[in-house]
Amino acid sequence: MRSTYLSFLIFLLLFQGLASAQTKPATQAGDFELPLWEFGLSDTASIGAEDLLSGATFQWHGKRQHLRLDPQTTPCAIWRLTPIPAKT
Repeated sequence: MRSTYLSFLIFLLLFQGLASAQTKPATQAGDFELPLWEFGLSDTASIGAEDLLSGATFQWHGKRQHLRLDPQTTPCAIWRLTPIPAKT
């Protein structure tokens, strides 16, 4: 199954960002793993994300996420990732 979603999504770790682009003309969806380890975070940590195309901000919780790309509305996505400081 892992190779299936890799055939239509391309992920790139760019400094402190993540990008995804669709390579097929139909709506595609799949699960992916955030590289939380690149930020020194555990697999269950939260990380802040800013959608650099829409300006929306949100949090992802845990390394496993789901993404849906629609060639008509969202053919690609680029996020800036920001570790969330641990509460003391």
